[in-house]
Amino acid sequence: MSDAVVLAAGAVCWRPGGPDGVEVAVVHRPRYDDWSLPKGKVDPGEHLVATALREVREETGLGVHLGRPLGATSYLALGRPKRVHYWAARVVDGAFEPNDEVDGLEWRTVQDARDRVHRESDRAVLAEFARLPVQTAPVLVLRHAKARSRKAWGGDDALRPLAPEGEEQAARLPALLAAWEPERVVSSPATRCVGTLAHLDADPELVDELSEGGLEAAPAAAPDLLERLVHDGRPALLCSHRPVLPSLVARARDLADGTPVDLGLDARPLRPGELLVLHVAKGQVLGAERQRP
Repeated sequence: MSDAVVLAAGAVCWRPGGPDGVEVAVVHRPRYDDWSLPKGKVDPGEHLVATALREVREETGLGVHLGRPLGATSYLALGRPKRVHYWAARVVDGAFEPNDEVDGLEWRTVQDARDRVHRESDRAVLAEFARLPVQTAPVLVLRHAKARSRKAWGGDDALRPLAPEGEEQAARLPALLAAWEPERVVSSPATRCVGTLAHLDADPELVDELSEGGLEAAPAAAPDLLERLVHDGRPALLCSHRPVLPSLVARARDLADGTPVDLGLDARPLRPGELLVLHVAKGQVLGAERQRP
């Protein structure tokens, strides 16, 4: 029997309501006759984030936007190690109908849900969910996709286009962003940044603050823009360059000061096409994660 870890993803789906102001969904699986959080295995080639969205929709009929990550649980399933990644997930549409996988769904307070679920690991996920505010907005920091090398291009660097690998990353980006649905998209005007966003429905606002030249002219302008978006509290996406990104991450660390969690906002550079997803509320960063399309 294979010892390869089975990867899966799920969510604590929530909606406003109940005596505590928030209700969460627990589901009954007839195959196991248990109550649990919605989750499921990753399909071949599927992104973990896409798995979470798909499994929630398949099991509950609900469409969600993902909030802060809630960590991962590990256990043996049918003799194989399994690792399930979870997110808080705000319900935005849909309605439950019984199906072959799930024949019941209940909305409960977090404490009632902890009493209802069978697995201790699910109770731990619910405890993490309840530890911080759940009403957050995503502010996404994106390094542009893989570009042609400066040496091979030889022309105006602002016009340097994406490499074929970068074009593929750009084409995959909309599927990943479906988890957060940014309402505002702000970008460096460089061709490689605009190309990274070419498959999005939204037209980006092009601002020099996020360009490499903008960094040289006004080093604080890009992090100041990030801070304004964090305080604005609406879903937003910024696309910029490797030299600009450390100042954005440093400002995000400042805005996370006092958050009682380790957000992993370290100095590791974002790779081409990689996202830093900041989950913010009332001007503070409450969660962070890195994702690649």
